[in-house]
Amino acid sequence: MKSFAALYDALDRTTSTNKKVAALAAYFAATPPADAAWALFFLTGRKIKRLIPSRVLWELTRDLTGWPEWLLEHCYAAVGDFAEAMALLNDHGDAVVPVDLPLSRWITERVIPLKDMDAGQQREAMRAYWTELDVSQTFVLNRIITGEFRVGASATLAIRALAQVAGVPPATMAHRVMGDWPPTEAFFSEVLAGAPAEAVPSRPYPFFLASPLESPVESLGPREEWLAEWKWDGIRAQIVRRQGAVFLWSPWALLGPVAFVGYISRFQIAPEERVLASMFGSEYSTFNPFGKVCEICGGRYSGPPSMNADVTNNDLVFTTLLLRMQL
Repeated sequence: MKSFAALYDALDRTTSTNKKVAALAAYFAATPPADAAWALFFLTGRKIKRLIPSRVLWELTRDLTGWPEWLLEHCYAAVGDFAEAMALLNDHGDAVVPVDLPLSRWITERVIPLKDMDAGQQREAMRAYWTELDVSQTFVLNRIITGEFRVGASATLAIRALAQVAGVPPATMAHRVMGDWPPTEAFFSEVLAGAPAEAVPSRPYPFFLASPLESPVESLGPREEWLAEWKWDGIRAQIVRRQGAVFLWSPWALLGPVAFVGYISRFQIAPEERVLASMFGSEYSTFNPFGKVCEICGGRYSGPPSMNADVTNNDLVFTTLLLRMQL
């Protein structure tokens, strides 16, 4: 946990992209694979679902500090971040009894088991954890257990850094870490060494979203070597057809078959080993608000399946291209 918290702090203190990538690369190169796997998990935007209600941490902080709630509310307002405010308020200073447990063991032996504890057990566990960590480590721990882990570096920078360590192009590394994967020592070792021995059928290609050109247009080379398309306002998606199954991805999540059963069923007849590019919703959509589309494509929509089907099977898909590429 100590080295991961130091990385977090280094990323948060600089605005230089090169320095962020250098810090990430140094961490991945020096960290045991079991810990680096969990670090990659968090740095690429993946999260553990909230394990403890914020109210439990709030009441525990109130009891440990002896401060009234109105004063805690002023502190929270001044800091502006719940995880950081709780870390600062629970600073034990020289009274900390340091336990330099590796990140992987913190997650598997201490963090994940919190979900099976009752509120009283969670309070006692957190009381003990906070006495073993300094402020920076407590801050990172709080963000992990509340499901609000954010860091001052994008997933793209983490992938660039990992590509440097592995000695492969960033696009190759991006494909290796797409989709769902277990944050294990074996997986991280395979990512550095090459493609995993057993490919994951559902794995999509990296999503390359539109972005401004930072260099002169002439740097792109001859115009004849490029194809251009309209910049549609919508959510990009990929339909992966492999091993007799169809998987539908937004840039953020694998979308469930229940919500998209009508749409997915249309592509059961697509050829094997194909990836179809698509887009959900647009400013021209007349049936559903764009915000609803974002909820669904981010895996956050909790409406009934019939509503999901209505939302996703009407006019949200307005362009589908078959990319004839052998995987």
